Amino acid sequence: MRRDERVTGAWHYEIQYGPEGEANYAWLYRGAEMVATMKTHHAAALTAALEVEQPVAVEPVGEAEELPGSNDGFTIAVFKASDVPLGTKLYTSPPLSREGEDAKEAQYWSTVEQLANCEDEISRLRGLLDAAQQDYETRIRSAIVEVAVEEWQPIETAPKGVRGVAWMLLAYGPEGDQTVGVGMRFHDQFFAASTFYTGGPHDGRQFEFREHEVRPTHWRPLPTPPSSPRTSASSAEAGGSAISTSGAGE
Repeated sequence: MRRDERVTGAWHYEIQYGPEGEANYAWLYRGAEMVATMKTHHAAALTAALEVEQPVAVEPVGEAEELPGSNDGFTIAVFKASDVPLGTKLYTSPPLSREGEDAKEAQYWSTVEQLANCEDEISRLRGLLDAAQQDYETRIRSAIVEVAVEEWQPIETAPKGVRGVAWMLLAYGPEGDQTVGVGMRFHDQFFAASTFYTGGPHDGRQFEFREHEVRPTHWRPLPTPPSSPRTSASSAEAGGSAISTSGAGE
């Protein structure tokens, strides 16, 4: 067994030769202590690196029963006889203690718990924001309904930023025909449906318009719808029944 004299220092390796003189693998030494067995080119690279970054601890990993990936009987026999660890960990800083591992695990689960709590808080705040937005829109709609506007108002005074609120719109068509209908305003764009002409050659004809066809000039809130005859009749019947029942009791 020959020594590779080119490698010297605290960390060095010895090349192990087979029966035919072939270089099979190398033994890695720290001083006089043999710490690992590996391919020769790996030993050369590792030795150079260890001379720069000195490890502070060496930890064997398992005992080898067989040299993985080798079908060389001589190499396997030498490997078994040497009782060399299957692998070796070299630490350039002290390995983490059990207490340190416990602390890291506790920190991990604490972080997970905090993230879960954040998700719950975000969901709660999202619900509050949705409720506040709904209340805001409800109050705006209520304010619009309560505005007492009897006459047509300039379209510039129409409420802005309210979705789903309809008004009466007054506009003029391309031929100067006056148009009155029910419309809505979305992002300063006016849309109307079931609109009809009240003047000009198309008087009484229903149609639909968009702002690029007919631009409204005035607006006013929709009138309060009358109660249906069925609702009125039901109320009267309910009242009559109450009176009749009262008379029967006497």
